[in-house]
Amino acid sequence: MDLYYANTEYKPGDTRGRNAHIRQFVRHALELGHTIWVDEPVEAHPRLRVLGKGRLERWFALKDMDVIYTRLQEAPVMSCRYALPPRRWWLNGALHVWEFNTVPEFHSIMGRSEQVIRDSIAQFQMWGQGCDLAICVSEALCDYVRNQLGIRNAVAVPNGSDANLFRPDLEPALPRDDDSLRVVWVGSADLSWHHFGLMVEAARHLWAVGQTSIVFHVIGHSFPIDETPPNVIYHGPKPYDVLPYWLAGMDVGLVLYRPGVADYNSPLKLFDYMASGLAIIATPQPQISHVMQQMGAMDFLVPFDDAGYLVERLQWLASDRDKRFLLGRAARNLVLDYYNWNRAVRDIFSHIESLTERRASYAFNR
Repeated sequence: MDLYYANTEYKPGDTRGRNAHIRQFVRHALELGHTIWVDEPVEAHPRLRVLGKGRLERWFALKDMDVIYTRLQEAPVMSCRYALPPRRWWLNGALHVWEFNTVPEFHSIMGRSEQVIRDSIAQFQMWGQGCDLAICVSEALCDYVRNQLGIRNAVAVPNGSDANLFRPDLEPALPRDDDSLRVVWVGSADLSWHHFGLMVEAARHLWAVGQTSIVFHVIGHSFPIDETPPNVIYHGPKPYDVLPYWLAGMDVGLVLYRPGVADYNSPLKLFDYMASGLAIIATPQPQISHVMQQMGAMDFLVPFDDAGYLVERLQWLASDRDKRFLLGRAARNLVLDYYNWNRAVRDIFSHIESLTERRASYAFNR
């Protein structure tokens, strides 16, 4: 099928998870035999097709699309308007599929007002009347899209990782050190849904009691290094393509969120840690809790404000190499079996094709 992949922005060397998501969607969609169209030339894949720059050229190209597939964050974008007349009439029956990656309340994480959130919700509700299918990255987000935005045909398709890219057998960026427990956290510190305070409090306690062999490695933007003890090492942001080599030298991956807006996420860091064979310690975000249960790792879910429990879990893993290995193996196996991009993209197109078949059957039987 011909699919217009709207609201995509791909930048080589970018450190954001969306870059990985876009590239993996494109790669696997093309492998399935679909033709993917974008607004501007990008380097995500050489076989991408470009709509064209002129307004008429773009609209005549859109007229031949089977699917208008819009990648969404916290706010609607221009292609959402194509779902309703009069623009929809021009598009010759194309399916309008919206991929939701978060909720409008994410505006608050970016410091925007309640009014901005309300406006985004109202716009989603209005243009969403023409949305044929909502792809949501978590069950919690799927429920939100149905109940708050009024888009009834919504399905959950969790994110994943690339187990060929993230592997424990890679040559690590940091030479391995069997005498220490390396604990990694990846992300942007300027996003307030991350619970940095929990990690820093645990690091301070471990430093204070002299357990200096447990070392925290932070990879990402805007981390307040002046407020951390010496056992927290800040490496700055790393391009996604080199991140596998950093994770290959780690033992434990932290996924620490505050309750609220993050509850709707499907965090890529979780699955990349898992593919790298790391033991996972996390706060009880809904999707993460489900994944931890699947791995048999519920003992490593940390209450949101219990740094003492986080310290205990880290001390346990520091003293039990076999436990680390078993947790890491279970994590990687779960990525190989289910939480991978091949499964995610296949599931998306399975839902789209099922809807196409139902439409064709309805038209035939009228």
